[in-house]
Amino acid sequence: MKAETIIRLLISALKPFRRNKIPEEKKIKGISLYLHGLSYRQVGGILGISHVTVWEVVQKLAKAIYKPKILAVWITTTRNYWIARGFILVVLKSCKNRAVFWLMG
Repeated sequence: MKAETIIRLLISALKPFRRNKIPEEKKIKGISLYLHGLSYRQVGGILGISHVTVWEVVQKLAKAIYKPKILAVWITTTRNYWIARGFILVVLKSCKNRAVFWLMG
């Protein structure tokens, strides 16, 4: 799965941005470029926006992700079914609210 698709899903679920002065596509592209190793200044130069704006977008998304309400798990076909089932049951028991599962692939 492409990084931009994952970022788009996170943004749609978390809604970390209050203002939409910069289009969402630029924000997604900026985060993706930064996560691929470019600096804030390089990303800002490519997208034609301030490096401070890129920094703010990345920080807002990071702040929203690192709240204890999100848990992302990568379960592969090489894992044992019982291990995965046991893990999911522990997560469901510890969730205060209703858990949401996204299955991809």
